Amino acid sequence: KNAKDLKEVMLRNFRFLNSHIKKEREKIEELNSYCCVPICPIIVEDSNFRGAVLVKPCQAVMSMQAKDYHPFLYYPSGCFEVSSVLEIAGVKHEIEISHLMFVLKEAHDCSAQKTLDFNTKNVVVKAVKKLKDLLKAKEKAKGLNPLYLPSHQESLCLSTSLYYCDKYQPREL
Repeated sequence: KNAKDLKEVMLRNFRFLNSHIKKEREKIEELNSYCCVPICPIIVEDSNFRGAVLVKPCQAVMSMQAKDYHPFLYYPSGCFEVSSVLEIAGVKHEIEISHLMFVLKEAHDCSAQKTLDFNTKNVVVKAVKKLKDLLKAKEKAKGLNPLYLPSHQESLCLSTSLYYCDKYQPREL
């Protein structure tokens, strides 16, 4: 019940903001300042936790694809009536490079350079594949620093510390 109450309060706040944004376009800049503040109501229902949480706009994507990157990205279900407010605050409709960079950084920070657990490893693999696809579609990539990628030890490390040995040297028998 508390989770639904919190979500309803947040939706009322967003409805209020939405009605005022339509009247006063100059206030839009104020909402942009909330991109790093947890203001998006999300109902989480997984095996570890059930309830309402607030996440940063950079963690929310108005696409079901966000569920593939749980617990790093979230899909704000039930918030479509206030999607214009969420969009101004920084919530995107599709997964972008910045989301994937966020996923990789958070996975790195959570794992503390140790071997990734099974679920995090799956999310990281999906994120790297999606990042590759998005980068192929762009001519010039911006904002790829710092970039955390999987190492051969199944942990994440800075891409600048990785190397690829392209010289094949057969082992002596």
